[in-house]
Amino acid sequence: MIKFKRFTFLMTSLIAMLFVANSWVSPAQAINIATIIVTPTSTNASIGNPDILEKVPSAEEQEELKAVVQEYFEIRYQALSTSAPENFKQNGFGKLISEASESGVFLSEEMGKLAVEIKHAELDRLRYVNYKIFLDFHSIMVDASTQTAAISVNEGNEVVYEISVELNPENPIISHAAGIEHTVILHKEQDQWKIVSDTYNCPFAEMHLTFINSRPAE
Repeated sequence: MIKFKRFTFLMTSLIAMLFVANSWVSPAQAINIATIIVTPTSTNASIGNPDILEKVPSAEEQEELKAVVQEYFEIRYQALSTSAPENFKQNGFGKLISEASESGVFLSEEMGKLAVEIKHAELDRLRYVNYKIFLDFHSIMVDASTQTAAISVNEGNEVVYEISVELNPENPIISHAAGIEHTVILHKEQDQWKIVSDTYNCPFAEMHLTFINSRPAE
């Protein structure tokens, strides 16, 4: 009888200890889960979110940022011209692109879109023989703590297509485009501004219609 009581007391004590231990472990597990969920969110927002940018950069820094964006557009237009560099598919935008993980996704998608656009331009004789690029910079904001910049810029152009020169070599039609809004995100790496992404309304689907409307009446 005494042995049975001791056994019962020991079992009751063991169950109580396990219950207390479980009460201690559960909150710790909940804290770990919350940390796993929250931490990646702040990391992803550090580069790609233009809403965090509040500071207008100095005139010198604005010129540095504009120069990077202007070079980026120049490469885009060269790729769609009759004088496109042969190594564009391999080099893409070269040193202008950031090493951040977000930029890899952007670069892959952008090179894919440009490849389709270049092929259509070749088939339809819509590569640029001559072009002028017009960039209207609306705002340039920088977050010094994350070394991130967001640029709002409006793209316009004047282009002469291959087919325009073929139809009228002496006086080819000059086609125009305007109102292409871009939001370019950049990140400063080793004292150099690099492009992370470029979000814009793509006029590719309307390209053929634009050219048809610009042709002279027959």
